[in-house]
Amino acid sequence: MRIECIDVLNPSCQSERAKCRQRVRALKSRTRRLQAISFADSTVVNVDRIFDFAASDSLADRDPLTSQPEQVEREEIQRAPQSICKTRTVLSTKRNPLVRRTPMVGTIYTLRTADDPAEKMRLDELYMAFREYENSQTSFAPQGLYDPAPRRILDLGCGGGSWAFDIASQFPNAELIAVDASPTILETQLLKNMQFQMADVTQPLPFQPASFDIVHARLLFMHVPNASDALRRAAELVKPGGWLFVEDFDFSSVVRTGGPVVSQVMGLWCDILAADGADASFGGKMQSVIERMGEFGDIQRQRVLIPTDDPNAPEDKIRLGVGAKNAVKGLIADWVDRFSERGMTKELIERFAAEMDSGEYPDCELEYDFVWARRT
Repeated sequence: MRIECIDVLNPSCQSERAKCRQRVRALKSRTRRLQAISFADSTVVNVDRIFDFAASDSLADRDPLTSQPEQVEREEIQRAPQSICKTRTVLSTKRNPLVRRTPMVGTIYTLRTADDPAEKMRLDELYMAFREYENSQTSFAPQGLYDPAPRRILDLGCGGGSWAFDIASQFPNAELIAVDASPTILETQLLKNMQFQMADVTQPLPFQPASFDIVHARLLFMHVPNASDALRRAAELVKPGGWLFVEDFDFSSVVRTGGPVVSQVMGLWCDILAADGADASFGGKMQSVIERMGEFGDIQRQRVLIPTDDPNAPEDKIRLGVGAKNAVKGLIADWVDRFSERGMTKELIERFAAEMDSGEYPDCELEYDFVWARRT
């Protein structure tokens, strides 16, 4: 099957321009060959040529893909494929053998999924903030845990795939399976040792017990109904001697330490999650859940209290705090539209954003928990 792409310079082609804008952002990833998935027939579109940018000082002024030309990044320009966007680009499609699908049971993610471009960008920026804080490591766990090197790795709730790509690059001889309710990771071509599978983590997962050397879940369980049960199912997939890595926020910390409006809004959101059966404070509970399983030893926890507005905090935590605060702001961006009937009014959200930037509540902290444990 062949698909002809509409000229992206045509001002009337708004939807195509939006799609190309999203692909421009994806050029920050590890490859210039992009993919987008078609739900109807499970095919993958390989985008070989998107547009041509000449590296000149006036480039940003004539970029048709952004309403704010001055914000076009040099990094994106330099990585852009050398093809001509004024010509009509032909996209070829093929069946992707690396995509497996299992039936989805309802909606399991209580907020936007990473197929929303703004949400994907928010998650990627938060991941990079933690990578910087962790000295460019993929986790807080000691790197010696990876000896011997893992042969089979599972990433649950992979989102846009930031961690999955990094760990697959670190261990090119390992098989990595990324799982999510949304196929956003397929916007970038998977590495040779990667597979993607859509699955519902609230249900039994389509893998054999004790079949992975590493099972990882990041920012997943706080959004999942009956998170303790979902964590137990994930833990069952770890081989004896293998490792379980889980990381998540405990938003109850912001309710306790934030200003009155921040506490009110975060409290409302915790109630919204609870109404859907999820727990916004689950990050702080993961260690005890794993301990009660009785199947893991060497259980370790790294607890990071992230200052959201403390100028006297250590420099590395200030930078992490900026990333976390931006992530929270991105989180609330559509709450008026989505949760107004639950008390999230426009006025309240505006007061929330103003209070976060006021500098009047330096004690406000967001707790982040990373737990790793070895199966006995």
